[in-house]
Amino acid sequence: MKFVAVIPEALFQSNSYWSGLLIILGILVVAGLINKHFKDKKSTENKANDDDPESSEQAEACQTLGIMLKVLTDIGCQPKTENQEYIDVDYQGAHFRIEIFGMYARIWYPSWGYVVPEAPDYPNIAEAVNLANFRFRSTVLMTRSEDDGSIALHSRIDVMLHPACPDNDKYVRASCDELFDIRDAVVRNCQRLELQQQKEQQSRRPVGFDTNSFDPANVDVPTDSDIAATAAAAAADKTNETKA
Repeated sequence: MKFVAVIPEALFQSNSYWSGLLIILGILVVAGLINKHFKDKKSTENKANDDDPESSEQAEACQTLGIMLKVLTDIGCQPKTENQEYIDVDYQGAHFRIEIFGMYARIWYPSWGYVVPEAPDYPNIAEAVNLANFRFRSTVLMTRSEDDGSIALHSRIDVMLHPACPDNDKYVRASCDELFDIRDAVVRNCQRLELQQQKEQQSRRPVGFDTNSFDPANVDVPTDSDIAATAAAAAADKTNETKA
């Protein structure tokens, strides 16, 4: 009887052990599932952020803005930002405006020259701008004012900045200097075109023909015999040259 009484007790103790083990395993499985759920959710959010071009561009723009502000400060400028969209800065006595697009910064040297379309030298200026744009990495643009119709000349250049680049300051300084170089090139091209036109005008000799005094009656019209005699003389000269 004692043996019979021990069997149910052993079975009861065995069931409790396995029940507790199953509960623990169940808790571990649930915790693992919960942990996996949150990891998958975070991974999905990160992937969504990576796939979102607008979010990625904003992050790059903030990084580029910080690099540009640091570079301008390091080269002795005092940049000012406006709503984190662009930078106003004075460089070498000129006012520049810098726009940020992702990893790129567009540096503007605005309104360094003006011209009216009615000016005599306007065609030369337009041609000088085209010549400069072919030679430089930067670009000169011409915009018309809606108020008075005058045309303003601007220079711009695009630069790409990266935090790992050790020469961002030299790169930005050289790019800013090129905006002055292309401006000076436009001026030189205008001067060269003007001098070329002056030389062409001086090389032209006036014919001295007065249309008011022209009288057809005073003009000697050659006859057929005169034309034949001239042709025969030319043929004889050619024959003599051949024999010689």
